[in-house]
Amino acid sequence: MNGRRLAAALLVLAAVSAAVTAGVAGGAGSQKTLKVRVVTVTPTTAGTWDPSHFRSYSAVAKRMHWNLQIAQALAYGKADQVFDRWGSEGVDIVFSTDNGFQSHMLAAAKKFPNTLWVTMSDLSTTGGLKNVGAYSVDWCQAGFAQGVVAGLLSKTHKIGAVGAIPILPAQRTLKGLQYGANLVAKGTKVDLKYSGDFIDAQKGQEAAKALMGDGADVIVAVTQGGISPQIAAAVQSAGKLYVGSYADETRFAPKATVTSAVFDFSLGYQRVAQAKLDGTFKPAIYHYGVKQGFIKLAKPFKLGHAGIQKKVDSYLARLAAGKIKIPGC
Repeated sequence: MNGRRLAAALLVLAAVSAAVTAGVAGGAGSQKTLKVRVVTVTPTTAGTWDPSHFRSYSAVAKRMHWNLQIAQALAYGKADQVFDRWGSEGVDIVFSTDNGFQSHMLAAAKKFPNTLWVTMSDLSTTGGLKNVGAYSVDWCQAGFAQGVVAGLLSKTHKIGAVGAIPILPAQRTLKGLQYGANLVAKGTKVDLKYSGDFIDAQKGQEAAKALMGDGADVIVAVTQGGISPQIAAAVQSAGKLYVGSYADETRFAPKATVTSAVFDFSLGYQRVAQAKLDGTFKPAIYHYGVKQGFIKLAKPFKLGHAGIQKKVDSYLARLAAGKIKIPGC
């Protein structure tokens, strides 16, 4: 992202801050107005990942009267500059929706200990810092849910997963996918192809086409929330089936999407903000899954596949009850 695009992103989303705080005048009582900043690697209007986050933190911002600003579609190479500015401004919380900013967030957290630096995806470590945390979906469980569906749908016993780059969420999702698919259909194979990019739709579509060319008849987009609609469209054009990620993707490919794993991120945003206000923040990496209602499958299942819905529900109920353990997770 060049400087002009970055400036434009920040300028446009300064309006979000104004909109959130303007409606509060005199209504926030004695509660402190938190200065909250969010950084994303994909646009808040593209795909499913960041739009789902945007809906969640915008709702929490409205309830809690945040002073909110967003730097969207920020290149990793620009992160240090933006984080240093926010830290110098004394903002209360910086949220990242992408764990590719991990090293930048950890570096900023060391320099600015009074700001909370929280990733709303997975982290490999908090770096031993008291102002760092992660509130993430349980990627293994998300992959498991999608794998159970895909395993029951596949006739070739080959499932294709289109990843972006080999980050931790992708690796954990793949473990869940493989285990879930094999649990319901022994011998099912899950192939993962990385496109090498979060925002290049053509690369994502090419990876999906290659997987289908190798025999996959069900495709799942893994950590491709910015371009999953285009991937789903490629699957639809090929006459194959698709299991969506992060939000209901039916509208993008109505003739291919059977269901989608839908995430509710608001729980994490609410808890971090309240902990900041209460002074009770604890540095940790939290994972939420099926049991907490953080991961759900869109219903009813589409395209004549409603018959497998009860089977899928039974597997997810066992997972939530701790009766199914995903190896390596």
